[in-house]
Amino acid sequence: MKRVLTLVLLVTGLFVSGQSVVHTEKDSIKFDTKEIFYGYMEPGEDGKREFSFTNYSSHPIMVMNVSVTCGCTVPSWTRNPILPGEKGSIVVEYDTKRLGGFYKKIKVKFFQVEGSYPLVIRGAVVEDKSKYIPLQR
Repeated sequence: MKRVLTLVLLVTGLFVSGQSVVHTEKDSIKFDTKEIFYGYMEPGEDGKREFSFTNYSSHPIMVMNVSVTCGCTVPSWTRNPILPGEKGSIVVEYDTKRLGGFYKKIKVKFFQVEGSYPLVIRGAVVEDKSKYIPLQR
């Protein structure tokens, strides 16, 4: 009897808590751009760039996690809830002490939103960028 009561309370609690959850449609969050092109950079140049997004849903959203493919890219993001119609941002900083080309994938996950949002940064760090023809997007 005690097990049955516990099971009934558990199922009831899950049902009630599940109804209060608001899910956001993935297309209600729009990024201004999903790829940032750095071009040629010299070692030590500022590797910080910002991805902005807007909340087009009818309720607040919040970034849960931002993951990157390696330690050469450090993300930071808006930690407070973003109200409907407001903007938030994901800031990534690439380590420009590393010579060579780069193509880094970033995944943004929001609370109560299915899936993740893929972002990309790309470019090249060279000793002397004046020796290179500007890269095309």
